Order: sequence, then C-alpha cells, then structure tokens
Amino acid sequence: MRIYFDSCVVIYGVEQPAGDGASVLDAISCGNPSDEYVVSDLVRLECLVKPVRAGNQKAVAAIEDAIAGIAILPWNRDVFDKALDLRARLKFKTPGALHIAAALAHGCTEIWTNDARFQNVADLLTVRRFPQPPTSASP
Repeated sequence: MRIYFDSCVVIYGVEQPAGDGASVLDAISCGNPSDEYVVSDLVRLECLVKPVRAGNQKAVAAIEDAIAGIAILPWNRDVFDKALDLRARLKFKTPGALHIAAALAHGCTEIWTNDARFQNVADLLTVRRFPQPPTSASP
C-alpha cells in the first residue's frame, strides 16, 4: 500500500506532541512492512517554514532527516490538473488540492492528515486522520 503523509503527520512524527506523535509512530510501526510512505516537496516546504523562520537548525535537521527516509513524489502537469479539478469542484485551497492530487496521481491508496476537509475525497482514497476524531459516546 502506498500512503501519502500530509505535512502535519511528518511534524507529529518528528516533534512527537503528546498523543499525536505517538499515534503516528504507532500507526507506522503497526503497518505492513511492504507499505510505502511518500510525501511531496510541498510537505517539505510546509514542514520547514516555521523552523527556518525561527532559525532553529536542530528542528530543520530533524525534519530533513525524517523526510530523507521517505520517497518524494515528483509533480507534473497531471498533478496540477487533478489539483485544479479538486479546487474547482470541491473548493479545496491550493495546498490541500495539491497534496490530494499528488497522492492520486501516484497511486496512493491512503492519505494521512489532520485536515477534516480531506474527508471530501474519501470516495477516491482512504483518509486517516491524526489525531483520531473523538468517537461519540453511546447513550
């Protein structure tokens, strides 16, 4: 299975905030050894903005190290055409549309994110949310 990580998932895995980071790392460790995890250069950009702005070289290195072990999907016109369709049809903002389009164009079966709006494409690929949305209590 090919799984696309949205930026927040990489950040959770690196920074390991209480609960969120552990749930991402647990999901990876419990996955199938044949699973392939992928990102795009947009993920790299989004993950690095805050540490670069702050001049935090340790955080920059941690993000770069994490991404170094993950395949980076190339973008071509097909990715941008899919993103255009998602923006026009489902009213996604450009970054979200590009993440989903990259996943779809490269045969990903899942996308991991914390963005609830990605549920709008659940008919196209499996959307796994981190942190997991709370379940409603039974009456």
